[in-house]
Amino acid sequence: MRVLLSALCLLAFGGFGWADDKKVEPKEDKKDEKKEDKKPLTVKEKIADLNKEMNTLSQGIGKKFNEAKTNEEKDAVRAEYMDAQTKTGEKLLALAKDNAKDEAAFDATMSAAGMGAKGATEYLLATFVDDARITKAIPMLGQGPKGQKNLAMLAEKSKSKDVQGAAKFAAVSSEIESIDTPEDDKPLPEKAAADKFAAAAAKLAGIVKEYGEVKTADNRGKSTTIADAAKKVTFFMEHLCVGKMAPDTECDLLEEGKKAKLSDYRGNVVVLDIWATWCGPCRQMIPHEREMVKKLESKKFKLVSVSADAKKETLTKFLEKEEMPWTHWWAGAKGGLTEEYQVRFYPSLYIIDGKGVIRAKHLRGDDLEKFVEKLLAEAGPK
Repeated sequence: MRVLLSALCLLAFGGFGWADDKKVEPKEDKKDEKKEDKKPLTVKEKIADLNKEMNTLSQGIGKKFNEAKTNEEKDAVRAEYMDAQTKTGEKLLALAKDNAKDEAAFDATMSAAGMGAKGATEYLLATFVDDARITKAIPMLGQGPKGQKNLAMLAEKSKSKDVQGAAKFAAVSSEIESIDTPEDDKPLPEKAAADKFAAAAAKLAGIVKEYGEVKTADNRGKSTTIADAAKKVTFFMEHLCVGKMAPDTECDLLEEGKKAKLSDYRGNVVVLDIWATWCGPCRQMIPHEREMVKKLESKKFKLVSVSADAKKETLTKFLEKEEMPWTHWWAGAKGGLTEEYQVRFYPSLYIIDGKGVIRAKHLRGDDLEKFVEKLLAEAGPK
């Protein structure tokens, strides 16, 4: 909004020279004509201005974060960013409500909800429940403690088959993920997990039967039909969940022309760390991983870092400066291992026992180390 106010100020006060003896009416008339020709900003343009303002602010805050030296300073910068984001979201929500009939009101509400503006999600669900565009918001609506409730409401109240199908598919996909990795990080007993997976699979089959041709986004954000997206969910249940044999995907080693796969390390506890050099949380793990590798160097343990960097050269140059003395694979940004493992966030970690079975996922720090040591104890001496 600051950009908009600046523009109005320039319009009101800019360009007026000192009067002289000559008649100035024609010049003034031209200025008036220009002022009359100046159209007010559309809702879409106002949204763009607010987003531009937020992006500029984000860059400045990002610089401050990188310059912060203590955790307290970093926390303060995070709080500053969240406050600015929320305030921008509130402006966007007000803009949407004031221009409810404008086509761009949906985009303003979406952005507001994404920025955590109070009441934005509720307004989105109350106002756009029959609008097929709301399917874009389903991944966001399905997050958090109210996620399943939001999706259930959307599926129940919407008159759009596209919205119903996408909401129901997202709900069952989320349910399957929660069975695999509960929020309390305590794996379900094998029998209980199997029963829940069977029930979810039956629910998924019913959704495919009724809404199979409906367009949705798969679990990597690609547009597809529910029928095709369901195939990936089924693969996830059968191959990527805790208790399943990890897919034995082949991947490039750093040495040109050489490849490796998980079965090459059978007999070892393996941490498969799928990461990228541009990922801040991934880089933050490096010092602890370095300590863990050194501590467990005499054990049946392998840390395999799988880079999702677009270019192998990016990884090799990073490793020249950063000490990471363990096994490195390069998967690239598209296809291959990242596609088969359906990676949606970085880092994604799989902790695999000596038989090749996934025993835990996405653990970090001390939790990761303790779980690895537990599996090593189960395996016995080297």
